Amino acid sequence: MALLCISMVLLILLAPCATSLTPPYNNTDLAALLDFKEQVKDPNGILASNWTASAPFCSWIGVSCDSSGKWVTGLEFEDMALEGTISPQIGNLSFLSSLVLSNTTLIGPVPTELDRLPRLQTLVLSYNSLSGTIPSILGNLTRLESLYLNSNKFFGGIPQELANLNNLQILRLSDNDLSGPIPQGLFNNTPNLSRIQLGSNRLTGAIPGSVGSLSKLEMLVLENNLLSGSMPAAIFNMSYLQAIAVTRNNLRGPIPGNESFHLPMLEFFSLGENWFDGPIPSGPSKCQNLDLFSLAVNNFTGSVPSWLATMPNLTAIYLSTNELTGKIPVELSNHTGLLALDLSENNLEGEIPPEFGQLRNLRYISFANNQITGTIPESIGNL
Repeated sequence: MALLCISMVLLILLAPCATSLTPPYNNTDLAALLDFKEQVKDPNGILASNWTASAPFCSWIGVSCDSSGKWVTGLEFEDMALEGTISPQIGNLSFLSSLVLSNTTLIGPVPTELDRLPRLQTLVLSYNSLSGTIPSILGNLTRLESLYLNSNKFFGGIPQELANLNNLQILRLSDNDLSGPIPQGLFNNTPNLSRIQLGSNRLTGAIPGSVGSLSKLEMLVLENNLLSGSMPAAIFNMSYLQAIAVTRNNLRGPIPGNESFHLPMLEFFSLGENWFDGPIPSGPSKCQNLDLFSLAVNNFTGSVPSWLATMPNLTAIYLSTNELTGKIPVELSNHTGLLALDLSENNLEGEIPPEFGQLRNLRYISFANNQITGTIPESIGNL
């Protein structure tokens, strides 16, 4: 009898320990993951062989969890064929902070149920065939820092509600079929934005002036759209901006002069195929990191700036198809790091300086369709 009592006491004492050794279990997250698996074809059988009941879901490929091993915090697949739609059940992963489904051949709309993910910080759905409009409910994800919806088949306008994302740092919606204007208030409450990439859509209207108030902006890519009007002057006075790409739009007007041009970090300056006019200002001469300078296919007048020869990191100059006059600056021949120089389709005159034969790294050069006289220097033929 005494032995029985001792055994019972031991069982009672050990019971909590046994319970504590049992791994936590979360039916809601498990069901959401299984429904995600059900919605895709998985032609390579990766989910079929790895997402099995014999292992806890926190050990499944593409899944990460919190320290308790109970809640899914990340669902990430890149460059993996899944061939299906995004399960609305993902909205039940209430602790999810990162959802990355990039280059996974997914189709269909973005589930509106994603607005039930209050902790989401990273949403990457790029390089798929997702379609429909961009859900306005994404504006409810106020902790979101990175939003990548580029290279899909989204259409319609950019939701004004994205202006609510006051923690957003990267906005990438390029290579879709988006149309209409960029909402004027889109950048009024996004002080942390460092990258805006809206290129290769059908966006119209003016560039919002609020872009110029984004003090942390490093990249502004709006190329291949139908934007019109002038560039907000404040864009040319931004301390951290490294790249401006607005090629192939309907933008017009002059570029601000030297006094209001302050882009000390600028590396990539591409304003080609627009309707900009006036002389080429000297402001960019202060951009010592400048690598590419492209103003081709515009209405710029005046001479080719000789200060281009003083830019230590410049490798490409594209000034073709403008109304530039005067002679080809011989000073450019001192820029031995130059890889491309295109001054074609202007009204330049005089002869081609033979000193250009010194540009041993040059890969492309064109002075075609100008008023140039004389012969092509033999030194250039030896490049």
